Amino acid sequence: MYTPMQSQLALGETALVLDLASGPFCCLAPGCPASLQCDEDFTFEVVTNAGSFKSVSSSHLSLDNCPTVCP
Repeated sequence: MYTPMQSQLALGETALVLDLASGPFCCLAPGCPASLQCDEDFTFEVVTNAGSFKSVSSSHLSLDNCPTVCP
């Protein structure tokens, strides 16, 4: 679960809501196991003066044999 974000946008303006590519993933030593996969579903809800918009998106991460060890 992510902390809700509040912002005000002008008509036609856009904003970044979630960035899954913001940094590297890592595993505890010695690294990720041979099979490490993750599926996540995200529900986004935008509430405006004109009403609400709700959307569901999915993401699949494959970290199989990732050699990156967390510091």
